[in-house]
Amino acid sequence: MSAPTRRPLPTFSLPLHGGVPPSYEYDDRPISVISTRTAFEAGVDRRDRFFYENRCVVCGKADETQWADLKKRSWIPQHAKKHCANEPRNGLLMCTMHHSVFDRRYLYVQFFPESRRFVVINHSESADANLAPYHDKAIALDIEDSHAPFPVLFIIHEMRVRGQHPFAPAAPLVEEPPPWQDWNVNDGVYDSNSRTFKRDGLPPKRSSNSHTPGMQLAPVETSAGDALPGQLALPLNEDVIAKIVAATRAMPSWRKTISKDMFPTSA
Repeated sequence: MSAPTRRPLPTFSLPLHGGVPPSYEYDDRPISVISTRTAFEAGVDRRDRFFYENRCVVCGKADETQWADLKKRSWIPQHAKKHCANEPRNGLLMCTMHHSVFDRRYLYVQFFPESRRFVVINHSESADANLAPYHDKAIALDIEDSHAPFPVLFIIHEMRVRGQHPFAPAAPLVEEPPPWQDWNVNDGVYDSNSRTFKRDGLPPKRSSNSHTPGMQLAPVETSAGDALPGQLALPLNEDVIAKIVAATRAMPSWRKTISKDMFPTSA
């Protein structure tokens, strides 16, 4: 058997000048003119899918290694979906803007075991209007919901965000218990009496300024008492992680086996 033919890699004279080096032209292949993160993700998702499964173009593996490892460590229940993309307890509904900043690791969501709330932390310390007003406020997730996301999954994302912003404070100042996001109260979706979210029915009549940007609201009353300004965010140490794991295992969504009838395309 003859040895494979090898050839030297092409070299370029630096600095580069003029046009694209030979054989690197893009020709006239069509390319999307839509310039959004959603269009990018949809294009990559469609391009790198093989037999209805997204796979690494280098090794061909589906990205399920970490999901399987979390099952092995009992951070998520064994009956969770085989593929993380098919598991509703691994997802959040976000607008395009906040989906983008979440994926780009400007912010993370941290679960507070004491108040049992999921809180946005603007770890990038950006003053952007799409980030700053939402910092240190709880999002509309109910830990008692049978489809609530597993809190431990936010730990993985938080570590990635912290790694991308190594000079940000390790424990930013937040309130405990954290107030709800303004729209939760302005739109009347949170019932402070029953401490539940209103999922059904007609929305209440809102005042004309219910969506005024930057509107300050008093923290919603909770059984945890009054808000104490200046408390530290959870430092994500071994003790905090243990509390989050324990809270995850006590959730209704941990015990819930998702019916295939509810998600017929799921694994």
